[in-house]
Amino acid sequence: YGAPSHRLESQLSAAARHLDIETKLVHFPGATIVSFGETDPLEQCTYVVKSEAGLDLGKLHSVHDIYRDLVHDRLGAGDATQRLREIMLSRPTYGTRGQCLLAFGADMTVCMLAFGGSVLDGLMSGCLGALLCLLSSRASRRDMLFVDLMS
Repeated sequence: YGAPSHRLESQLSAAARHLDIETKLVHFPGATIVSFGETDPLEQCTYVVKSEAGLDLGKLHSVHDIYRDLVHDRLGAGDATQRLREIMLSRPTYGTRGQCLLAFGADMTVCMLAFGGSVLDGLMSGCLGALLCLLSSRASRRDMLFVDLMS
């Protein structure tokens, strides 16, 4: 949901240590490889977890709350798993129209305030930001090549 990639591996390792699970982790953008078990390769169980690219700071905050509660013994692994499933199945806070409208407003504001653009510059910047938001939310779901180009 937009977590910084450089932090995922360390946070997953910390959660595994807290749960007394021996793991080896490798994180790539869009996928994480997790190997559970002993050092003997015949006794290891390896999973590849693929995730969609995207940004949802509300869901990111909820996932971080679950992580923090799990690490500080305020939540068990079963309850954490259930809450994570609920988050993954929940709808986004803002639909595509709302996201495009927010992108328009943010881009227009930044153009005018931070870069001293005129109203016309702000309107153009807002339109281009909304178009980029629309393309990233709609077209990227249909075409994986587009996702690779946007990354």
